[in-house]
Amino acid sequence: MACKSEALVARGPFSEGKWALEPVTLRELRDDEVLVEMVASGICHTDLHCGNTAVDAGVPGVYYPRVLGHEGSGYVVKTGSAVENVRAGDAVLLSFSYCGNCYVCKSGPPSHCINFFDINFMGEPVFEGGIGGRFFGQSSLARHSVVSDKCVVNVAGLGLTKDDLKLLAPLGCGLQTGSGTVINVAKAGPDDYVTVAGMGGVGLAAVIAAKNRKCKAVIGLDRVDSRLTLAKSLGATHVINTSNLAMDEIVAKIKEASEGLGSTISIDTTAFPALVSAQVDATRYMGKVIQVGTGMPNANLALHMQTFMVSGKQYFGAVQGHSKTSEYIPQMIQWWRDGDFPIEKLVTFFDHQDYARALEVMGSGEAIKPVIVWKRQMGERGREQEISGLPQRQGSSAGVMSSFVSACHLRKDYVSDLEQRLKKVEHLLQRHDDLLTGHLSACTPVEQSSYHPLHGVSLPSREAHHSNDGIEIDASVIDSEESESEAEARTDGLAITFVDERAAAYFGESSNIGFVRYLLGAVSAIWGVKQPEGPQLSKGDNTEGKRRAMLSSEHSPLGALPTTPQSLATSSRLPAVSDMETMINRYFNTMGLLFPFLHESTFRQTYEAFKASGFNKVRQTWLGELNLIFAIASNINRKQGKTSKQCFQESLVYYRRAMSLCGASCLRSVSLDIVQFLLLQALYLQGTPQAGEAWSVHGLLVRSAVALGLHSDKVGRQLDENVQEMRNRTWHTIYCLDTVLSATFGRPCAIPPAHMTVRLPQPWHVPETAQLGNTPEVAQIATDFLSISVQLYQIMGLSIEAQYNGNIGTEQNEDEVSMLQTASTLRQKLRRWAETLPPEFSLLPSSSPDLKHSSRMNKLRAITTVRYLSKINGRHDAELPYTTQLAMAEAFECLSSAEETIGMAASVFGGGPVEDSNLGVWFFTLYYVFTAALMVCGGMLCARHSHRLNAQTVVAEGRANLVKAADALENLDNSNPLVKRCVTYIRYLSQLQDYRSDSDLSEPPSDDANAFTQMEGLDFMGMVDLLDDHSGLGPYLAAELFDSSTFDSLALPP
Repeated sequence: MACKSEALVARGPFSEGKWALEPVTLRELRDDEVLVEMVASGICHTDLHCGNTAVDAGVPGVYYPRVLGHEGSGYVVKTGSAVENVRAGDAVLLSFSYCGNCYVCKSGPPSHCINFFDINFMGEPVFEGGIGGRFFGQSSLARHSVVSDKCVVNVAGLGLTKDDLKLLAPLGCGLQTGSGTVINVAKAGPDDYVTVAGMGGVGLAAVIAAKNRKCKAVIGLDRVDSRLTLAKSLGATHVINTSNLAMDEIVAKIKEASEGLGSTISIDTTAFPALVSAQVDATRYMGKVIQVGTGMPNANLALHMQTFMVSGKQYFGAVQGHSKTSEYIPQMIQWWRDGDFPIEKLVTFFDHQDYARALEVMGSGEAIKPVIVWKRQMGERGREQEISGLPQRQGSSAGVMSSFVSACHLRKDYVSDLEQRLKKVEHLLQRHDDLLTGHLSACTPVEQSSYHPLHGVSLPSREAHHSNDGIEIDASVIDSEESESEAEARTDGLAITFVDERAAAYFGESSNIGFVRYLLGAVSAIWGVKQPEGPQLSKGDNTEGKRRAMLSSEHSPLGALPTTPQSLATSSRLPAVSDMETMINRYFNTMGLLFPFLHESTFRQTYEAFKASGFNKVRQTWLGELNLIFAIASNINRKQGKTSKQCFQESLVYYRRAMSLCGASCLRSVSLDIVQFLLLQALYLQGTPQAGEAWSVHGLLVRSAVALGLHSDKVGRQLDENVQEMRNRTWHTIYCLDTVLSATFGRPCAIPPAHMTVRLPQPWHVPETAQLGNTPEVAQIATDFLSISVQLYQIMGLSIEAQYNGNIGTEQNEDEVSMLQTASTLRQKLRRWAETLPPEFSLLPSSSPDLKHSSRMNKLRAITTVRYLSKINGRHDAELPYTTQLAMAEAFECLSSAEETIGMAASVFGGGPVEDSNLGVWFFTLYYVFTAALMVCGGMLCARHSHRLNAQTVVAEGRANLVKAADALENLDNSNPLVKRCVTYIRYLSQLQDYRSDSDLSEPPSDDANAFTQMEGLDFMGMVDLLDDHSGLGPYLAAELFDSSTFDSLALPP
């Protein structure tokens, strides 16, 4: 039966008032057509070209009555019998159509289909009453439209909301044309000078793309100042207002902005012949002039043939950016999610009843990209129900919610299927009932469970259940490596309550805690009090409350690892599809970019297969990895005003689910999945309140990796290329983690540098069918970054071996001169490493404005720089004779590196909180800056003790740097108690230097420091207040595991 709806029908030119919203009836679908309910439709100049021109003007493709619109977004209502790329309920974006049969469609970009004009501009009737439709295959200026299946891009798997679909509607034409021309057609790069004429939607999309391609200059031309201002904000390096300029003046200005030679790439969106001719003149030899704008029938371009031939320039046209829409539109969506394609700055929304205003501002240039939104109206549901036999959408919820049918016909095997599913449910319920009876009957209920599931529907169920809060899947369909009897055996237990076990922990010379010992020793030497001893067990019960955080503990806020089949069922809950895909994207653009040991394309293919199965079939270890990825992504998500505590609490849910799935299997089996699971676990733990557990997990990780042979290139040669590369990258990432943990905890490395004999990471093998994951360029960046990171950490490993005696805790036999020579040799290795960095990873000084500009490469450069500076800090001990000039030179080079680290933090955070800083996640920034502050403090003590003439200057500069560090950290996370304590402690250190010099006693610090100065021996230097945070980040911040007895022998001067 026909579908009744409404549409914006053009019965003549818009300027003559001949456009109106009218009720329409759509014909039946053909086999290759799709009925789409529109959410929004962008308006493009092509709509005005074909809808504001008189029929007798001689412009091809102009006729009336018709429905225009070719930037639609919406949901599929019904499909023809031959349609395979979408199904009812799918979210879709609409683009151009094509024949699919001509030689161009088969071998080149379908946007140049030889039948393009007839298919897209002429269309064909789909509305009764002779109203033309299928404009660009879609005619999306209608509430419902019959569209060609070739113009439909399925985005159902991308987790887009209805609001997202409104915003992304223009991707189907204008924005893909502009960006695609830069990327697919011109293939612009860092050596190009790009001129774009016309700062409309197409032109501004080209500007954004050229900026993202890091072109040397991006030159925008327009007659409207507001558009040129917007172009500057989007990446244009130069803008030219052409309204009062002669063509030769325009040429001169373009050449002035491009080394005097002219553009290498010129893109015209205006189709104004004189301006196009000027762009040809302003393009350098061997350059490209690409015609994108659609000219009128009588528009012609005159070229001097000999000049054009000699110059080697190219002038050619491009349609739709040579885009293959099924691939390019999802890529643009990913750029938008990454913050690299700010569509929201281009779009203005209009209610569908305000269409006239939208068309007016489009024609006048007031709006860049008007988008008409089809809002529901009172009584609309009743009217929609006239679409007999079609599934109806309710609100914005995903999927098809109800069907209006006159009768219900069930297939003959439907009842038997229900019976089988019911038997399976009964079996699972009986199994769980038996387990609960045997395992929980003797246990005392607890007030608060350590498990916090997301909202979902009840288990078990054979099918995955979707809700607005998430998805719940049947645990029985997860591929597990254990048998049912093994799972049941693990549920046996005793109702015993265990108390916390506490023991002193060892922190060697390379740790910040070891450094604090040296600092306190220096203070002790200057003040003439007893040298503090190392960590000891707490004495007495009266101070246990304050001392408890200073000792390592088996107690963890992460909770015990649930391993029963019941917990496996509970752990089978998943968040909503959109949330899952957002977190996967966040992981692969953050932690997955820094340590790319997971093959993104393979991982996403597994996810897509999991989703395609209705979330009904997947490996258990893979599901565990997925939940750890969710945990990492949640823990570092500081957007939308979330505090660090909120992020951690959210991540904790996913961490517990992951441990329910794989916590036990990690102890009894070895596979690449298990090793990668343990690696993800260790990486997650580093940024949690129980960072000390990362050490324990890492031990198991290294042993499992060695058992799998990841340390040898000879093992696994028969495997797939990408599996071999995953093994290689996993081992390299484990080595990096091993070196970091060894340095921060001051404990021996599990993987000595001499054992790193495997080759450096190589590019992934990219099969021709690969479509998921980051672009090859981004994947190569991640590969290169991992390689240079491994090389840097190898130098760090040599430093641990040579300078700290491998952190084994024995006295070194080297004399002082040999120690200095060792430090100098390692410093030379670091300098050589920095000098041989690829240009794109060059070190980023604190004075660079790029520090404040958030981008993928700036972030990687900043992280590389901070890592490098932290290695330059070198040996921590203070036992070298300060009277020797060589030792002082080494010490002050360390101080210079620390000051540069603080300078970088001040540059990024000096102006206030930053949501997505180039310095990475908050806890590593805190670690680097806090460590640098301790180095500065050591430098100040060193200067005082050295009797140098400039000692007072060094002390004053050090104090200023400590204040700068505290100010920067204050903006890092002003809701984080640990950050606040570190800020307070650093400020106290800056004032503590006024207490006593090597020659006299200064005035006590101001009243602001009274909270510290009035502390008795136990609380010396404010350490206990810092320790009492119960943060677990002590190994990184030099405090929490440091026993209070260390300070017992130190007191402030009388």
